[in-house]
Amino acid sequence: MKKNLSLLLALLSLSFCTQTQDKVEKIMEDGVEVIVNHLEPYKIRNELTTLTLKEEFTIDLEKEEIAAIGLDDVWGFDVNSEGDIYLFKPITSQGDLIYRFDQKGNFISSFAHRGQGPGEVEHPAYQKINSQDELPITYPSRSKIMIFNKDGNLAEEINMDLFIGYFGNMVYPLENGNYLIRRTLRTPYRGITFALGLFNPEFKEIKKLDRFKTIQPIRSVKYRLPNPIKISMSGMRNEAMKSVSMTLTEIY
Repeated sequence: MKKNLSLLLALLSLSFCTQTQDKVEKIMEDGVEVIVNHLEPYKIRNELTTLTLKEEFTIDLEKEEIAAIGLDDVWGFDVNSEGDIYLFKPITSQGDLIYRFDQKGNFISSFAHRGQGPGEVEHPAYQKINSQDELPITYPSRSKIMIFNKDGNLAEEINMDLFIGYFGNMVYPLENGNYLIRRTLRTPYRGITFALGLFNPEFKEIKKLDRFKTIQPIRSVKYRLPNPIKISMSGMRNEAMKSVSMTLTEIY
């Protein structure tokens, strides 16, 4: 009898613990529901509670086969709709500046050679791959935008002589012909001001979208991070940029 009673109490205790773990503690703060995070993660019945990362592949710059194709440094990357990976070399690098790999990490091709000849780029401002799997590259020093297709062929050049701005502007063409442009404005000695705006095909401003003032990091004691997502065009994820582009295309 005592053994049965002990077993019953143990089962009740286990059941109580499981129910407690399944219940997520929530509180209200200023009308907002907040989930309380404890040191130990919640354990939900029949659900995994540990995060595991599985390595699919590695593009190792120290491997001989990677060095042989000329990829010695990476400034950024993006992924197209087919899962192909595009690695961008720093703008001061030599040779081809963009390298394309498939979704398994196999090298496919490189393009956008550094130079001043036809189809070549110098001091590019990289952008994000658009919904057509094209890669627009702003070329401020030449006042043009170069649009490469997914195979690395130059598909179009857009002349920006009508746009009077400053070196370092980042221009992203939208599908309806308008442009999303981030400009660096003239500011006092220690300051930098970024302005994000929507422009028509003649590069006339339609609407101001955002403005961000900051202090140059090398001349300041404190520096605010991160920058606003709308201002950091070069740092926006592919899907985020597509979402912004589609919204602006539909509204304007």
